[in-house]
Formats: sequence, C-alpha cells, structure tokens
Amino acid sequence: MKNKIKQIFTVKSKRAMSNSAMALGLSAVVLVLVVAINLLVRAIPVRYTQYDVSESQLYTLGGTSYELIQSLEQPVDIYYLAQEGAEDTNVKNLLERYQTSSSQVHWETVDPAYNPSFAAEYGYDDATEGSLLVVSGQRSRLILPTSFYQSGADEAGNYTIGFDAEQQITSAIRYVISTDTPKVYRLTGHGEAELDSYALQTIQNQNLELVDLSLVSSGQIPEDARALILNAPMVDYTQEEVDVLRDYLELGGSLVLVTDGQMSTPNLKALLEEYGITLADGYLSEGNADYHISGLDYYLLPDLGEDEITQDMNGRYVLIPYAQGALVNEDTVAQVTPLLITSDKAVPDSDPEGEGTFLLSAVSRNSGGGAILWVGGSGIWNGSLDSVVSGGNSQFLVGGLSTLCGQADTLVISSKSLQLEGLVLPESAVMLWGCVFTVLIPLALVGVGIAVTLKRRRQ
Repeated sequence: MKNKIKQIFTVKSKRAMSNSAMALGLSAVVLVLVVAINLLVRAIPVRYTQYDVSESQLYTLGGTSYELIQSLEQPVDIYYLAQEGAEDTNVKNLLERYQTSSSQVHWETVDPAYNPSFAAEYGYDDATEGSLLVVSGQRSRLILPTSFYQSGADEAGNYTIGFDAEQQITSAIRYVISTDTPKVYRLTGHGEAELDSYALQTIQNQNLELVDLSLVSSGQIPEDARALILNAPMVDYTQEEVDVLRDYLELGGSLVLVTDGQMSTPNLKALLEEYGITLADGYLSEGNADYHISGLDYYLLPDLGEDEITQDMNGRYVLIPYAQGALVNEDTVAQVTPLLITSDKAVPDSDPEGEGTFLLSAVSRNSGGGAILWVGGSGIWNGSLDSVVSGGNSQFLVGGLSTLCGQADTLVISSKSLQLEGLVLPESAVMLWGCVFTVLIPLALVGVGIAVTLKRRRQ
C-alpha cells in the first residue's frame, strides 16, 4: 500500500516537474519572441509604427519637406546640442521623421557638457543648449531653440503658439546642400522702416543673404546684388540716387519698393510713374466688408492678381494695414501686373470722393529684365499680422523675392498650432451619449452578468 501511494506521488511529482519545465520553456520562448518583435518594430521607420493623431499633424512632414529630403544626393547630419534625455520631445520626434524619411539624413544628440567646443568648431560661438546644427559638406547652419516656436494672435485676437521647427530645419537643409546664396541689399540712410525679427527670419529661411547698403556713402550698387529692398523711407532719395537705381534696373536689376502714404517722396514717386505705377496720397479705407478685417476698414484683405509671384499662395489672404493705393499709368513701356487689388469701394483719406478700385501691390517689368515689386504699406512685414492670415504675407513677400532673385521655388511652411481645441457637442448629442454611457452600457453589463450566473447554476 505504501509503495502504491509512493508511486502515485512520484508520478504526480514527475508530471508537475514536467509541467513546470514546459511552462518555463514556453515563458522563455514568449520572452524571446517579445524581444525579437520589439527589435523588429524598432527597426521599422517610425512613420509606419507611430501615427500622428495631432490635429495639426505636428509630427508629419509637409510635402515641401518630404520632396526636398527625398531628392537629397548628399548626406546631411543634424546635431542636437542637448543633454541626453533632456531634448525637446516635439523636436526629437520631428527629427526622427526626417531621418526615417531619407537614408541621407542622420541626427544625433551631442551633449555640450561633454563637448563644449563642438559648435565652435563649425564657427558658431553663439550656440546655446537646445540648438540644432545642420551640416553637409563644407556648409552648415545653426538653428537656435528660440526659433522653434512662434507666438501670436488669431483672427479673434486670442493668443496662439505654433511649432515652427519644420520650417527652420527644412530651410537649413536646403541651405547646406545649395551652392548659390543670392545677396539681397537693404537700402539704408533715409529713415527706412525697420524689418522686424520675423521678417529677417523669413528672408533667411529662403536662403537669401541680407546685407545693408547706403547709397549716400557708396554711391553705387554692388555687382552681386540680385535684388534691393527699399522699405518705406521717411526722407526722399536724391535725384542722383534715383539715377543710380534707374541705371541698376535698366541693366536687369530688381527692386522691392515699399511706400507709405503719409511720407512725401516725389523722386521715388516719379520713378514709379516711369514704371507705370501712379501713387495715391494717404491711406485707403475699404467700404466692402469682405475686403477688410471685421470692424477695421483700414486693415485691408485684397484680391490676388495672377503672376508667378502669387502662384504659390494656395488660397491664403494678404493683410496690409494702413495701405497706400495706386493706379496703373498706361503711358509706359513697362509691363505692369497687378498683384493685390481692392474692391471698387476703396477710398483714399486724401480724397473722400475718390472711391474706386486701387492696387496695393504690383510688379512692373522693363524690356531689359529689370523689375520693381511695389507694395503700398510696410505693415506687410509685420510678423503678428502674418499669423492672422496663416503666413500669407510672408508667402507673398518670399514669392516676390525668390522670383526677383531667380530662385526656382519658395520655401514657406506654416507653423503648426499647439493649441488644444475643445470638443463642442450639440445638446442632443450630449443627451444621447450620456444615456449610452450612464444607462445602456451599465444595463448591458448587468444583463451579461445575470445570463452568465444563470447558465452556471443550470450546470
């Protein structure tokens, strides 16, 4: 009897050991499979394994960026100057998208604490922690962390913040792979309106080099000038200086000329007249509500004319506050193309009876390839206003500058909103889903529980 009992326990013990060994083996196999699957998934590009569910597609590369990096024929390295694990999550995720979208793009973190002279080796002594250093061959560009985010106001005046890193990174990549950086000279010395930091950044993003130039001291325009910017001078240019501009235009040069309706500049006004643009004095108010910001009839939203300068606007508005109008002077040999056009209800404050249709911008081209891009109001450069029209102003200006400089395309990528929009439901939907979650689903669960209990009792 004892031997029989002992045999029974021995068999059960062997079975238990066998089951334990099998369970241990299965656990090991599952663990190996989990590790293998994890490694496999990590090897797959993040664009296939991580889905961007943000409303503004925060981590999805736009078409412009994707086309650029897909066309890369040389490697581009991006160095994130930050402590390991302390990187900005938004920037880090975006860099992953760049890297996994092209085999030519590689990024890595460089800790400034361990390698403090890394950026200085590329000539950037002003690099701060959180900066990006984009390098390809002998060219490089530093992106400061202050340019990753933009703040502004929407149409309703609400504070907004946007993520602008894609614009900065894509622009830097295009810069480091380019062999040509056109020079644009900003004319100074006559009280010209300043360009704010946003305007300067917009010009740099287009990979244009901006250099100051005073005709008062130089008396001539450098041969490498692809275009000039003359931004709303308070004091008129002398006849000799206008002659220098005229000669430059006749030789195929390009000029972006911005005027202010309150400033008296008869010599510049005469130059525009030669190019078929007759200025109206004062500021325009808009009588058609569809052509101005609500309640602000001096903040104009003009129609767009058709030209290569405006072809990439993609339905964006241009907003110009306190704009000066102009009419086309038919007595000219230049070809004038209207770019920004008011309704037929616009009125200059210098002539309350002069209601009609005015130009706020036009491009006039001569037979020698020279051109004047005229804009009636320096407010078009304002970064805060640009955010109201989703980058329409910068797209218009960059389109004009890139066209005048002979660049093939423009590079303006709208920042992506970080604002969380509240979910608004109508009252009927609130009642419906309230009943579903507070009544129907609980009743269904209770019913399932009762059915399972009755079935077990019958067994």
